[in-house]
Amino acid sequence: MAVKQESLVQAAIIASLEVYGDRNAVHTDVFAPYANQQGYAGGKYPGDIIGLLDGARILLLEVKELDYLTPIAPVLHQFNLGQFLQYYWLEQSGVPILYAYAARDEMPYFLFPRRREWPYATLNRTRVSPPGELMDSLANFIAKRPAIETHGNLLDWLLNVSVASSASVLMLLGFLGSSASALKASILIVQTAAGGLTALPAAAVRAALRNVLSKEQTGEVALDDEPQRKVDEVRQAIEDHRVRHEARMDDLDQRVEVRAEELVDEESAMSGRELADEELEEVRMRARKEVESEILEEIAARQKTSRPTAAVRRGYNRRA
Repeated sequence: MAVKQESLVQAAIIASLEVYGDRNAVHTDVFAPYANQQGYAGGKYPGDIIGLLDGARILLLEVKELDYLTPIAPVLHQFNLGQFLQYYWLEQSGVPILYAYAARDEMPYFLFPRRREWPYATLNRTRVSPPGELMDSLANFIAKRPAIETHGNLLDWLLNVSVASSASVLMLLGFLGSSASALKASILIVQTAAGGLTALPAAAVRAALRNVLSKEQTGEVALDDEPQRKVDEVRQAIEDHRVRHEARMDDLDQRVEVRAEELVDEESAMSGRELADEELEEVRMRARKEVESEILEEIAARQKTSRPTAAVRRGYNRRA
């Protein structure tokens, strides 16, 4: 089976991070993404995943491949609305999360012979955007076209000095620990308090995290007071995320149900009869699409009213 293009983009990002760290004399631990496709269970990755993130600067990257169908209409084929809403809600809660995307044939990592600056150029070619700024209109959401001209790049993020709050780290761990998402093209980047750089496939981080929590819960691992406190905090964060996510999904379902009832009344009034089961199902599908479109329009409207930061404007590189 052919490797998905987004997996190749993910591999290029991870390889570039490794060489970037080496050339900048930064201690770097980089783990290949291939464990994602092999049912990885947490063996080779840091068992003390909670300790690794303590005091660190973190970023969750959702990687997509940018496909130029035409020179003016690049699209993200693998964009998924359900996944997007999860990430948008995380962003609204203060979790450091970005979409990262690039066209494979534009990434210097894949050009041979490679020029010496390929790691920096690859990271610079990798555009990044918070979920809420990924697309700027309902039409672009439907077409899966990102708002490229407003987006920065991954190299700028690495060069920008900022620290994630402990609350946002806990919320991210809560998401990783409870999410049922595949996370096959997601990367967790960690700049530790000691200055090290670690890049791990998010699916492997989730496996390692669940492994740590499972061993602690069954008594296989005895923890001192401070590590135990952190584990308890993470366990609570996982439960909090589950509750928040279920509440949001319930709210979405309620909006869909209200709209479906309105559509059923309209259709029944027009036809002068009750709708058949298959017609009711079709109406529910229409209602969900309408509600989802309303949500996307709200997100796009907020994106249009926000101004890109100087760092974002500086990070944009027009396609050659």
